[in-house]
Amino acid sequence: MNYDVIFIGSGHATWHAAVALKQAGKQVAIVEKDLVGGTCTNYGCDAKIALDGPFQLTEQLQRFQGHGVNSVPTIDWPA
Repeated sequence: MNYDVIFIGSGHATWHAAVALKQAGKQVAIVEKDLVGGTCTNYGCDAKIALDGPFQLTEQLQRFQGHGVNSVPTIDWPA
C-alpha cells in the first residue's frame, strides 16, 4: 500500500494530524514501537516537562548572550 504520510511515533500531535489528514482523504500510517498514544498518555509527561523547561530556558538565554542578556543561570539538577 502507498501512503501519503507516515508518522513515526503515536503521540498526541500525531493523533490530531493523522485524523485531519485522513479526513482530507490522505492515506496515513503510524509506526509505533511502544504503546499507542505516546509518552504522556501512557507514562505521564509532567516529569519530562519539568526537566525540559529549565534546559530550554537556559538554551534560549545562551542565544541572547551579548544581546541584552549578561548571564545565564545554571541548573542545580540534584536539587
